[in-house]
Amino acid sequence: MAPQAAVGTGLGGLAVAGAGGTAVAYAAGAFGEKESKKNEEVKTYLSQALEVASKKGKEYIGKNDNNRIKVLLGESKTPKYSEALKNVWEKMTDDTSGNSLDKPSTDKNELFRETIEETNKESISTYTSKWCEHISKKPLSVIPATDSGEKNAWDAFNEACFWTKAV
Repeated sequence: MAPQAAVGTGLGGLAVAGAGGTAVAYAAGAFGEKESKKNEEVKTYLSQALEVASKKGKEYIGKNDNNRIKVLLGESKTPKYSEALKNVWEKMTDDTSGNSLDKPSTDKNELFRETIEETNKESISTYTSKWCEHISKKPLSVIPATDSGEKNAWDAFNEACFWTKAV
């Protein structure tokens, strides 16, 4: 009986040692790290900008529902969306690899005349919507504060893709 007790104790000791090893592994972060990262929401240009825009009475227009961008390009009330868009047009770079967003190659002063031609409204609104949707999904953990490519994209995204809420 004594040898059986010794074997039983030996197995029990092994189980305790195994549990202790697992506890150490958890403490060292061997388990659960990927799981906790999955639960954290990845901040994007859109999620960051929505927080800012809601405080300013603006809404996201990047999806171009009901041709909202094209309609805004034709409005003459101040502030003019077309002027805001013209001011950030060069910051709206097509950084896609492979699939181009088809940015109009026409000079911005030609595109954004006092009265924008219908064909230009169409190409401007199409590119703007595609660009907004592309940028909206890009990760952005912190709103950029210093001049950089990311800051340029952030500024352009807020000007081109958000406008005063329609009433």
